[in-house]
Amino acid sequence: MIKAPGGRQASKRGTLRMAVAALLLAGIAPAALPASAETAITVYPPPGSGLPPDWATPGSPNQDSGLPPSFQQYPFWNRIFGGGGAIFPGYTSPTSNDSSYQRLALLTGGGAGRVIFAAGMADTLCQPADAPDITILSAPPGVNLTTDYGAFTATGNDAGSTYCRGRNVRGTRVVLAGRPPRGGGSVTVKVSWPRVGRNGGTSYTHTVALPSR
Repeated sequence: MIKAPGGRQASKRGTLRMAVAALLLAGIAPAALPASAETAITVYPPPGSGLPPDWATPGSPNQDSGLPPSFQQYPFWNRIFGGGGAIFPGYTSPTSNDSSYQRLALLTGGGAGRVIFAAGMADTLCQPADAPDITILSAPPGVNLTTDYGAFTATGNDAGSTYCRGRNVRGTRVVLAGRPPRGGGSVTVKVSWPRVGRNGGTSYTHTVALPSR
């Protein structure tokens, strides 16, 4: 009897193909990863774009507060062995035998552009810790003022260290929303500091000048 050349090998190849086809039909063969398992790419807004700043963008190297980043945005390895903190990549724990939160500086500033006044707490590395409540006690008629949270340059302090003066910090800001009054004027505000650290739980009154038109 004459056998066809390669008959046994051809038979093996045919059996293998049939087995692979069966696996595919049964859904056992490797499939594409679900969208949730794919690597996510986070694009951060450029400076001056008007989008949320990098210190508030989860996973940004400069983020030191806000919404905690996920382990995909800020990997576990970096949290333990990196230069940042365990929660935020941009926060560095002050090195001291005393708790940094016991020595928070109560900083004030403002007077730049439409930000007429600002106040915020900072630790010994000038990192933001908390923000006070600011109440407008008096203002010229027709002056429209609002408050927000953002960056300002510290020029004074209600209590605590003066180390962060001249540095960029963050806190509650009083912003001139409308047109400044003719001839200027002044605004009196009350700053109520949170009960954090030995300097917290206090309140101070400030009178600041308004720009004129």
